[in-house]
Amino acid sequence: MSEIIHEVNEHIRLIQNTDGLTFGTDAYLLAAFVRPKKSAVAVDLGSGTGIIPLLCLARSKASRFTAVEIQPSFCELIHRNAALNGMADKLTALPADVRQIKADTVGGEVDLVTANPPYMAPNSGARNHTDEKYIARHEVCGTVKDFCGAAGRLLKHGGRFCCVFRPERLADLFEGLRSAHVEPKRMTLVQATCAAVPSMVLVEAVKYAAPGMTVTPPLCLWEADPERPEKPAEPMTQTAEAAYIYENCCFPGEFMGENAKCKMQNEGCLLLTQKPSFMVRIGDPTPEKALSPLEDLPKLRLFHRFFAESQFCIMHFALCISQGASLWIT
Repeated sequence: MSEIIHEVNEHIRLIQNTDGLTFGTDAYLLAAFVRPKKSAVAVDLGSGTGIIPLLCLARSKASRFTAVEIQPSFCELIHRNAALNGMADKLTALPADVRQIKADTVGGEVDLVTANPPYMAPNSGARNHTDEKYIARHEVCGTVKDFCGAAGRLLKHGGRFCCVFRPERLADLFEGLRSAHVEPKRMTLVQATCAAVPSMVLVEAVKYAAPGMTVTPPLCLWEADPERPEKPAEPMTQTAEAAYIYENCCFPGEFMGENAKCKMQNEGCLLLTQKPSFMVRIGDPTPEKALSPLEDLPKLRLFHRFFAESQFCIMHFALCISQGASLWIT
């Protein structure tokens, strides 16, 4: 087993096992997606190196974390990373199986659960060269439904579950959440550019919450190549939103709120301040029915694109409003 030490940012240094999965964009975005609550008691499922708890604790998004990890070698790595970053009193590694864990295992129900679960079914894709990577990437030690079930057992009433997953498996994720009585309430699709197909999805769900989900604008990570807008421009330049997230380990307010109108801050980028800006429809993907209420709005150009997979049809709107026009989208 070989190890490297990665400087994540000015707050975190991370020991990584090169035989397992190393730190990536999905883990950082998930930590940024978590709402700050200094007093929160939290659990991270399938914690790996412990990077998500480390990032959250460094930004005071929780008071303490239990990092659940089934692989003993990675539990030891979590202990070492906690000590390396001066968080041994706040971060505890727990060798356990998410399929069996219960609230009393972690000292009672918690305020927050995070997870970056394996994305791939056991027999899909190429077999990784090491067992560590295979377990991290494939659902051999728990499916997404198992991770959702664990979150449901661990959370107190009103507690939040934040996870990152693949958009093409949204149906599996939502089925798992509902079966665990954890209701999806906020969702952000992540794209390389605003014209690219989404590559990951961030979801916040709340235990025993009423139905109703805010779908924020997509997070576009890179400025697009003018000739191939689905590809990042060269040299690669982060969007303003991505730069803010990587600087602060927190999403801008327009991705976090729940009650307000949408305003266009600049051409081609819709920023959500608090209320749903997009619609999630199951079944009929015909856009005209949904778009008709917007046809008479002045100074508005509307473009649409669909991302359809499994049973979900997610409508993406890119709005261009001149002279600071604002609107409600319900």
